[in-house]
Parts: sequence; C-alpha cells; structure tokens
Amino acid sequence: MQIRYNIQSLKESEFKINYDYNLEDKAAVTFEFFHTEKADSNAKVIVVEAGCSVVSVKDNTELAKNSVRAEFSIMPFDDVIKVDGITFRTPVPQLIDTFINVTLGALRGIFSKNMLGTYLDGIVLPLIPMKVISESHKQRL
Repeated sequence: MQIRYNIQSLKESEFKINYDYNLEDKAAVTFEFFHTEKADSNAKVIVVEAGCSVVSVKDNTELAKNSVRAEFSIMPFDDVIKVDGITFRTPVPQLIDTFINVTLGALRGIFSKNMLGTYLDGIVLPLIPMKVISESHKQRL
C-alpha cells in the first residue's frame, strides 16, 4: 500500500512570556515539552500539537510557553488510521513520529524567533531523541 501525506496547516497556538522575571543565569532553566495527537476522521487529518514551557530551576516559575498546531492529511486515511472514539491506532507508527518531528521542528524555529530581543534570547529548545517521542505516543496508540 502506498501512503501519501501532506501538511495542511501549521499555526502558532500559544505564546506567552513572563516579562517581569529577572533571570540571572540562562543555564538555570528546564524545558517541559508536551505533544498530543488526534485523528479527525471527518476531515481525514491527524492534528498534532506540540509545546514547551521554559521554567526557572530556582523557583519553578514558568518563564515562557510556546505551542504550535499542525494538521496532516493522509491518503488512504481509513486504511492507515483506525479511529476508536477519542483515540486512534495505526499500523504505521513511524508516520506519526514524522508528524510529531515536523511539528517539534516548527516549534523550535518559532520559539527562537519569539525569544529574539528578550531576556531569553539565545536559549534554544533542546533536541529530543526520536526514541523518546516514539515511546511516549506508542503508549497511547
């Protein structure tokens, strides 16, 4: 079976920064990532949302939060994605890995652009090993 996919949309879904915080050491932050995947069988798309919060290690204050939302079409959708209520399954989990990876890459670029000129300028979201991403979503697929 030949599977074709395409990105339909990519949008920033949230951005906020705590402009009042006085960060003394840019290395004293942690990154809290999240991602979700949903199947829309009517629109024949997979929706992936990925985001990250930058948090101060000193006092656990959220310094910034950014997220992006992407929609990917798949053909033939019904052969590749089996929707069961609010969850879905696929015999091709690598496809979902690809969608998450694309969305995280977009998040990384949008985050860098948003941090320009702020006290978080120069902070780069770390790379996440694909194995970690795969394991986190395979538990849900």
